[in-house]
Amino acid sequence: MFVVATPFRSVCDDNARVLAKINQLRSYITGTRNGAQNIANNLTVRNPLLGGSFYLANKTLPPNLAEGFRFATYPLFDHWLKSKLHVGDNIISSYSYANKSFKLIKKMGGLTFLDAGNSHPDNYLEIMKEEYKRWNIRFPRRYVYHLNRAKEMLEYVDFILSPSNYVTSSFLKRGFNASQVISNIYPVNFINFRRSGHNKIKSNNQLTIICTATISLRKGIFYLLEAFSDIQKKYPKSKLILINTFDENLKQLLNKYNKLNIEWIAPVRNEKISELLNTADIFVLPTLEDGFARTVTEALVSGLPVITTNNCGAKDFIIEGENGSIVAIRNSKAIEDAISFWWEKIKTNDEVIITNAALESLSYEYFEKKFLSQLEEKKIIEVSYR
Repeated sequence: MFVVATPFRSVCDDNARVLAKINQLRSYITGTRNGAQNIANNLTVRNPLLGGSFYLANKTLPPNLAEGFRFATYPLFDHWLKSKLHVGDNIISSYSYANKSFKLIKKMGGLTFLDAGNSHPDNYLEIMKEEYKRWNIRFPRRYVYHLNRAKEMLEYVDFILSPSNYVTSSFLKRGFNASQVISNIYPVNFINFRRSGHNKIKSNNQLTIICTATISLRKGIFYLLEAFSDIQKKYPKSKLILINTFDENLKQLLNKYNKLNIEWIAPVRNEKISELLNTADIFVLPTLEDGFARTVTEALVSGLPVITTNNCGAKDFIIEGENGSIVAIRNSKAIEDAISFWWEKIKTNDEVIITNAALESLSYEYFEKKFLSQLEEKKIIEVSYR
């Protein structure tokens, strides 16, 4: 039997739903107040006090302090989680949430599964330290603390749930074996994000670019801003849509671009993102490190061409020139060229029909079948998934 443990809603919820469906989920243990959709109340163990503190921190603190608060509470979640574990449990959790709990599960003879939403912590640290140095910003202590805990947790990990080739490669390069990797491609809710042809060009012929990522150095937003400053000269009617969430230490850098035609929008719930995507022509995520980036696949399913980097796990679903472009990290000129290519293609064809059979593997049905088949192959469960 499995325990799925996460302080708040996460991609682990999908694994929990699959396991619950075949009666292999003993508990879904969470810090949220409401649990997760389609997981029964009798399987859910909540910690409303912890969940309430997350909610209060997100509402009252700046993003950097709220994130630091979350990191600081992970040991508390871990301590509480440890008291809920039983002999015979296997556990699924993510970086630094469950260090002591993973150690205990191993001691009791169970198996541990790490949801690797990002690349190996050493890879992450190497990339981000270099980036902060480039921008002459001190690397946040909260990240050092979080990544050190993440590395400690790896000592007790049996299997890596990997959403992409990028993540898998980062672990194989650092001593993990291919037999420890379980493919765990995050599904897209096709009800909210329906695949369709791109909308007809608007009557004003305005190029609209969108990025729904949080403004951060990790997401490479400043390379997008640099590219957009040149795009706006080439296409004066162009517009960039961004989410208005960022750390205070980035405010001065953002001021450099305050004359650009940027539409700043407040963070929205996942089901509302599709409405935003329908207003845009091209999706850009110039991330320096992303184990997957669901925003990319949501944009692809919605029919937008996507421009992203080699360090984005979801690049696995991009076919160059057909549904998007892959560029090197830290390369604003490459981003500019890719935007120009796609805008000219869109204008020439009036609409871009994006077809990609690989997107079928983003369905929940495929996720369920793939996850269970791998558990069966590794003799972790004995149940037919067919």
